[in-house]
Amino acid sequence: MPHDDSLTIRCGIRKLPGYENNLDAYVVSESENVDAATSLNLVDDVGGTDAVRRVMIELNYVSNPFPGFKAVIDRLGEVACNWEKVQTLEVEMRPDIGHSNSRHASVADHATDIIEVGDALAMMFSEASKLKLGGTCVNPIATALYGRLSGWYTDQLQELRSIYPVVLAHGRPFTQLRNVSIQGECIPGYQPPRMATGSLESLTLDGFYNYHSWASFAADGDSRVVEFPKLTSLSVSVLVAINHILSKMRGCEEKVLNLMDDTLPVSPDDLTGTDLTRLSVSAPTSINTILDFISTLPNLSYLALTNLTVNDIQLDISIPECKVHGPMAPLDTKLNTLNIGFSHKQFSPDLAVPVAKYLLLRTPTLRRFYAGQIPE
Repeated sequence: MPHDDSLTIRCGIRKLPGYENNLDAYVVSESENVDAATSLNLVDDVGGTDAVRRVMIELNYVSNPFPGFKAVIDRLGEVACNWEKVQTLEVEMRPDIGHSNSRHASVADHATDIIEVGDALAMMFSEASKLKLGGTCVNPIATALYGRLSGWYTDQLQELRSIYPVVLAHGRPFTQLRNVSIQGECIPGYQPPRMATGSLESLTLDGFYNYHSWASFAADGDSRVVEFPKLTSLSVSVLVAINHILSKMRGCEEKVLNLMDDTLPVSPDDLTGTDLTRLSVSAPTSINTILDFISTLPNLSYLALTNLTVNDIQLDISIPECKVHGPMAPLDTKLNTLNIGFSHKQFSPDLAVPVAKYLLLRTPTLRRFYAGQIPE
């Protein structure tokens, strides 16, 4: 039997059913044929389905994942109709990246399959509170299927991690999320799904275009004011949309300003995070902009800045500094670790010392300070 016609289902049993908190199910699928000699059968034999807390489905396929998915669903259904004790569902789709059809599969051609498989998985794992969605490459089929699956859990999901954009078929927001990590996949205009921010503790947005809106996180849809009252970790990685910036350029000074503004399109007043302790900014950001932002984060202790830019700061600094310089007033902050990277295109190396002095004067609570040039 060819390799791409074989299917393996394994349930990795860490302990027997008496140890309910440590029993996971692990499913690996390569096509529609189920290998009977799998440890999923062991779960069935020992009656251990009620002890399973995590299920992982890892699907390897050439271009069409749905025969494999349906075989996995059928086999799991033979063992138990409803895996209601499962708290974490992980799905990873691995198409053959060397096969052209895997990269250009039509969502429209598989619309019925997407609905059938997404709904079947959601009903089988109806009580899941954590959803982890992975894969190996740009995949419109995975994006559509994951969106369908995620949409079933808007009222109960506490953790959502996806390396693909999550696009829900309906407009209902997630209401219970605590931990979120979503890859924007560099799709222009993509917006993350709507979600309530009152329970969010960590938020990672990676691969988004710089002009994406924060409306998904605004209670009333007004992206000018977004509140994260419980947030302790925030990481936002954005891509500069060159065409978008060029369309707005009107001269040298405005080019610089637009570049910085478009890369980080929020003002310090737009976000509040009283519980935020760690922050990483992967975008060109001016010194004074980030210092103004720090002043709104009273519990921030760690800050990492990639591609720091210099704006109108005082460079003829002596220490101790004369009190007549108002801008040198120290910030009311708990920041103790600062890690900055700068580009030689925007940040001349001879500015490193005065910039370091400036930052030290503004943030006297610092205990660790790292600076270096980022690779071009």
